[in-house]
Amino acid sequence: MWLSGLSSLSALGNSAIYHADSEKVDNHIDYEKCLFDKLDKHLDKSDTFKYKDSAENRYALSIRMIDRPDFHLAISGKTWSVIQEHYPWLIPKLVVKGTVFARFSPEQKAQVIEALQSVGYFVSMCGDGANDCGALKVAHAGISLSEAEASIASPFTSKKQNISCVPMLIREGRCALVTSFGTFKFMAGYSLIQSFSTIILFALSSFLFYVCNQIDKFIRTTTVEQR
Repeated sequence: MWLSGLSSLSALGNSAIYHADSEKVDNHIDYEKCLFDKLDKHLDKSDTFKYKDSAENRYALSIRMIDRPDFHLAISGKTWSVIQEHYPWLIPKLVVKGTVFARFSPEQKAQVIEALQSVGYFVSMCGDGANDCGALKVAHAGISLSEAEASIASPFTSKKQNISCVPMLIREGRCALVTSFGTFKFMAGYSLIQSFSTIILFALSSFLFYVCNQIDKFIRTTTVEQR
């Protein structure tokens, strides 16, 4: 990925991934031209790294994940397919650090959402076309920004053609959750109150019946003795 054209970003480097043992490699990488500023701090020279003075040689760069929280990744659909095919163990780390996923096919959009869900994220997806239907179905909360095909696949539809509906949906979801818990607590408390009230009334009724019975026996016994 070339990021040098974006003024608001600081480029860490350019990388090319291919099989070192393959004879059909189209990219001839000049190592001296491949490095940007700071890239040498994030590259490991492993056993598979080959370097010679000639620019016509092919190189295999061994890249390790950067141990810094202040970086983001912009990934294209072509890069995603290559990494998923040859380096699938990197997918969880890429989706966590990924900020921009551009030029993705409908299947790749769904794959990104599934990868985020596999690492414990709750994912919301906004889409406005038929190519977003698969991702809208897979996401926990799919929001359609159009009343066309995408509205059929998503449980939520926004009349506004922007993502300003996401905070509103989060607030509405939290309110619905609080309301559900409040209703459950009310019904549980109401049932418990009824049950305890019935038990107490039965207990008092049995005690009063016992007292009345004893008084009646005492009165009858006294009357008989007087006679």
